[in-house]
Amino acid sequence: MLKEFGCKKVFVEKITGTSTAHREKFLEAIEFMDAGDTLVVTKIDRIARVPLLT
Repeated sequence: MLKEFGCKKVFVEKITGTSTAHREKFLEAIEFMDAGDTLVVTKIDRIARVPLLT
């Protein structure tokens, strides 16, 4: 459904909420993005668990 609304690529990651591991797919999504792109997140609590990028 996301692609129907214009998303170029969909990244899916399933990691337990208690995990402290890096979100590899999130980092991959950030690297995929170009200037002016918009990141779409289906559940806002998913993005809040991402470690800060340095």
